[in-house]
Amino acid sequence: LALSMCTLSTGNKILEFSNLLRAESFPKLTTLAVTWSKTTSDPEMHRLAKQLTHLFLRREPEGRSMRDAYPVLPRDELARATALQHLSVDVYSVDDVDALEAVPVELTSLRLTTNDASRATVVERSVLETDHECLESLKHLIVATVDDDELDERESTIEACDSAGIDVQEVPCAGKLEDFVDERSWLALTGARSAPVPAQRLGVRPASG
Repeated sequence: LALSMCTLSTGNKILEFSNLLRAESFPKLTTLAVTWSKTTSDPEMHRLAKQLTHLFLRREPEGRSMRDAYPVLPRDELARATALQHLSVDVYSVDDVDALEAVPVELTSLRLTTNDASRATVVERSVLETDHECLESLKHLIVATVDDDELDERESTIEACDSAGIDVQEVPCAGKLEDFVDERSWLALTGARSAPVPAQRLGVRPASG
């Protein structure tokens, strides 16, 4: 399931995503991609978090400038993602790096993106230098391709990852949000379509019409 800049509302009232993203509505959903901004509903998915193996999070600024305010990463939602294996997340600040500490399980792959206001190689090294539990068994780091002025730093990242047994994959980022280019690329890299469906929890029944 991929949602891009969706707003759930009744009249002028914006509703919570949790009204939609719940186990009763998607009992077999394991892969979720959400793009949102401060003007749309927050990705509250606490009723799905425990069954998700793949999670793609991307934020958009509230205005046209890359320096406009971004919504905060949903730390509480990440803390509930006890089945998570593959995470794609945008990182713009130290607070974003710290938010990864909330992930309660060791990830297999991590995809990092940023924007033109931040250097991708600085962000990725900041993440790798943490002692977050979720990175202890990381196997794949997926990063965006960089310009020539960051090639030396990217090579240093690759060397550091090689010594830690982490494979670095560089992929181009960008595309129209409505085309879901980045999501499709990430799905292919992580094999999300063949992800095993977690066992149903007792007491959960599909919603009836």
